[in-house]
Amino acid sequence: EGMISLAHAFNYAGSESILTGLWKIDEQASTLILEDFYNNLVKGLSKDEALRQAKLSYLRNHDGRMIAPPYWAGLIIMGDVSPIVLKQKTSAWIIIFSGIALLFVAGIIIFRIRKMKRGKVVL
Repeated sequence: EGMISLAHAFNYAGSESILTGLWKIDEQASTLILEDFYNNLVKGLSKDEALRQAKLSYLRNHDGRMIAPPYWAGLIIMGDVSPIVLKQKTSAWIIIFSGIALLFVAGIIIFRIRKMKRGKVVL
């Protein structure tokens, strides 16, 4: 009941979807599953399918006690499971560097034009 209340609280606060654990889960297992989950989201999978694929990948790559459900089954998605649309952001550093390079090239051109007007050719 505590997780349901917490999920409702996040939903009430405006969260569209929640990835939560139903019980304490092994830290190493959850790290591996979540890494695959986020990679699957980047590929454009829906949230539920991304989690499903991450869990299947975990099960394929482990054996012994690590494949017991307490290690992987407790992670669930609640709410909107539609894919996340990720937009590529232009890095500010690229814009700044391009602007500086453009100013530098413009400065060199202006400098050479002024030198040629004075009769001195600078290579």
